[in-house]
Amino acid sequence: MGNVILDFSANRTITSEELLSSPIFLSLADEYIANLKKTDPAIGEAIVRTFGEKETAEGFISFLKRLYYEPFNSIKEEYMPFTDRQDMLLDAIDGVYDCWREKERYAEIDRKKGPISAADFISQTDSFSETIIGTYRKIYENVLGHEQTVYRQLPSGVNAGLLLDENVPMSLPKDLSFLKKTPCLDAVLIRPPFICKTSENTRTGTFFEKNDPLTEEKYFAPDYRGVAILIKGRIGYIFIHKDYISFLVALGNLFKIVSFKDVKGEKPDFIIVFGADVASPLTYYYQTNNIYVGLCPLKGHIAYFGYLKKIILTLHNLKMIDEKKLPIHGAAIEVSLKNGKTYNIVILGDSGAGKSETIETVKRIGTDLVSSIKTIYDDMGTFSLRDGKVMTNGTETGAFVRLDDLDKGFSLRSVDRAIYLNIEQVNSRVVVPIETYETSKDLHKVDVFLLADNFTPDDSGLKRYTDKEEAESDFIKGARMAKGTTSEKGLVTSFFANPFGPVQREEDCRPLIDMFFNKLFKEGAYVGRLYTKLALDPIEGPVEGAKAILQMLEKLS
Repeated sequence: MGNVILDFSANRTITSEELLSSPIFLSLADEYIANLKKTDPAIGEAIVRTFGEKETAEGFISFLKRLYYEPFNSIKEEYMPFTDRQDMLLDAIDGVYDCWREKERYAEIDRKKGPISAADFISQTDSFSETIIGTYRKIYENVLGHEQTVYRQLPSGVNAGLLLDENVPMSLPKDLSFLKKTPCLDAVLIRPPFICKTSENTRTGTFFEKNDPLTEEKYFAPDYRGVAILIKGRIGYIFIHKDYISFLVALGNLFKIVSFKDVKGEKPDFIIVFGADVASPLTYYYQTNNIYVGLCPLKGHIAYFGYLKKIILTLHNLKMIDEKKLPIHGAAIEVSLKNGKTYNIVILGDSGAGKSETIETVKRIGTDLVSSIKTIYDDMGTFSLRDGKVMTNGTETGAFVRLDDLDKGFSLRSVDRAIYLNIEQVNSRVVVPIETYETSKDLHKVDVFLLADNFTPDDSGLKRYTDKEEAESDFIKGARMAKGTTSEKGLVTSFFANPFGPVQREEDCRPLIDMFFNKLFKEGAYVGRLYTKLALDPIEGPVEGAKAILQMLEKLS
């Protein structure tokens, strides 16, 4: 049993009897006992000897039902040898409870089946959680023989809830009209801390264009959930296979999710089917009716949230290039100094170049000079022109960042709203909201533009380019030492450090890059190379870079 998706459309409280009698609980008991035979043979053998080899799960559940209603001592003799040792029995009750809690658990209500308000839906999920905890606790304490002295209200109901609607208004090209049959998101309930696991924790390669459209016979609508997002006024339709339903939930921390009713009649700028039934094992995109369509294959290596995020950003960036705007793969901050001056800094660099590490260090050590630092964007932004000046804004309302690259208090401060992925693995990630949608659209004048260099053994921390051609050449090369966040190894390059749009449209981007560099040098912006040395000295490298940035700002002011 993988993800558990519960249909709450009946809109009523589930009783303990219904819980213990449900097919889901039977599957859970069967899975738990099968694992128990491998991990704790003593308990597993006692269960089989008590309930029989063929009806073990059914017998175990019948026993739990009786424990819920009858005193343990009155039925103990009937279930020997399983009940011979109290500690073993309590371990088994804890074990099946923990097996349930380790699942990713979702509740769904289709408003067409049972109309319900968001407030009532939240109340129903609260009630379900109380049923789970109450059932477990009553059975456990029946065996224990007395009440406990310490009670922990662990998250035991659902991790997230989806309010769905069918036949929502969509503006789709004729060849993709079958997507309208997909149940679509009206609202999402997240119960942080939301922790999920995926079979992969790195991203491989880039995305390419291929004329191989998705067809209706390859799309089974009930297996997908649809959601609409906004990025700076551009609309994206995202259809996610239920095997990756956690990614749909994570989107709510990263982009502005809207109801399809809110964008009724408006043509989407891009459409993505995540988990598409296509022959290609690699993610690709194509165009239909001037709409970009991205397909992430169900049979491919897509079990990592980074794939969904990056295909969204790729298609959005292709749209930006069409509008003569330049996608920026990097981070941007607004630094306000204590002398009243403010500078907007953009750091360009592909994954693992040291952008986030340096920015976090600036925040930590810059207290004597800096009054505040505001994140403009964390991963992807856009350069555009306003009144002839280079301006920038971001694409996301949240951040998808490595836990080990953040300052030590960040994840704890954000635990009440964060979504964690693969927290026990290398490259573990957190998805956390950082700003409002309206703020993400705000334009900021670019005062400082830096290229993150994580491999050059330069102790100066920072170098200012005086030659525009040299700067442009280095930024276009986008060299970095791979840090293990993707499948790349060693010293690698990527056109303009951005495999998500510029790589796919290099010929269109080169004149845009040249135009923006001309503007930056003409305006007197600080264009430099930031030596993060992250691949050489991940502790002191970002510190040296951060100190150099602070010294540069002090001189500029």
